[in-house]
Amino acid sequence: MEVEDMMVAEVTALAYRIFGFLPNPAAGVSDLEVEAAEYDLGVRLPESYRTLLRHFGAASRCCHEFFGLPRDGLWGDIVLMNAADRTHSLPGLVKFTLGDDGLGYYLDTTRMDAAGECPVVRVHRGTEKVTIASTFLDFFQQLAAGTA
Repeated sequence: MEVEDMMVAEVTALAYRIFGFLPNPAAGVSDLEVEAAEYDLGVRLPESYRTLLRHFGAASRCCHEFFGLPRDGLWGDIVLMNAADRTHSLPGLVKFTLGDDGLGYYLDTTRMDAAGECPVVRVHRGTEKVTIASTFLDFFQQLAAGTA
């Protein structure tokens, strides 16, 4: 099984545990749409998050909403949500969800590794980054396990 196929399988299994549904081909987005969002954001998104976008577009269930590229409206669009985010002044951070306390979780694209993954952080006092997970996939696993 190729690396990308394994990533799709893992993201799909975790998304099913968190959101209770499998990918809908009509909701997923193309590589071109992902690249356009990356251009607008000025960053390259981590591979695991790109996989979520390509297969789910965006995903939400009760208190867990992952910003993405929803086909059914503008709320939750990762580009628009980040354009409206004024909670920090740090470059390279991409807000992808909110915690129960209303604070954002961010992909720290300034710390991308060789595998195309980056840590998930929270921002405190405007500039202090606190690492929550080593990658988006690790964060997704914590959420599925109820430890995030």
